[in-house]
Amino acid sequence: MKAKSLIGPIMYFLIMIRKKELTEIELKNLISKTISTTIDKQGTYSKNIDSSIIITVGNVTLKDMEVNGNIIISENLDKKDINFHNIKVHGKIIANNANLHLREKIK
Repeated sequence: MKAKSLIGPIMYFLIMIRKKELTEIELKNLISKTISTTIDKQGTYSKNIDSSIIITVGNVTLKDMEVNGNIIISENLDKKDINFHNIKVHGKIIANNANLHLREKIK
């Protein structure tokens, strides 16, 4: 699914949130299942990913991998570590209120 084709459904879901027919958590789950891989458990990950990644927990390490999309770090991770070791990202790293430790140069 291309990004442009998601604008309509996302707007629909945002309207449903305002009407209290859909919670923000339900929206996040719907979006993350369709356009990305969600990391919601602490640990080290080293598998190549062909989509974007959404990181929703702290104490995560991405190591020796390639990401063919964006890395989105949840804004609820204040003072939690997200570590990158030898990763190649074909997109952007989007981080809000996250404590990033870049151990090696990101390619």
